[in-house]
Amino acid sequence: MAQAPNRKVKSEWKETIAKTLDVTTYQVERLLNQYNADRLCETSGVERGGKEYHCIL
Repeated sequence: MAQAPNRKVKSEWKETIAKTLDVTTYQVERLLNQYNADRLCETSGVERGGKEYHCIL
């Protein structure tokens, strides 16, 4: 996707991916942005468990 020669080709690729995954092109764009920012769980490495929970001692 990053090596798309122009915007038209990139949008065609996004539409193809969206049809394959059965999601909207907007969701594909969001996933790409998360991937590029390294915020996807699959690409961000190991996170510790219980990160969203706060312990009160």
